[in-house]
Amino acid sequence: MQIYCHHGEVRQALKVDKSGYRCYSPEDAEVSDVKKFRTIEAAAVFLIRNPDWGILVEAGTTYGQFDKPVVAYHSLSIELR
Repeated sequence: MQIYCHHGEVRQALKVDKSGYRCYSPEDAEVSDVKKFRTIEAAAVFLIRNPDWGILVEAGTTYGQFDKPVVAYHSLSIELR
């Protein structure tokens, strides 16, 4: 399974160390509002039930420069494999 966004380039959901995947509320991407999931499946179920929430995605490249990880709220896709 994959969760990714496609804002000009595809960025996959980022697993953060042992804590797993992180979803953030639509109001504020503060640490206090974060929901942590050990598996990508659990994060996917949460995002389906809470479509206004976002997920931390990997860094991409923009014009040859490295970008930083961001919270993606729109253009999210969940792909079953």
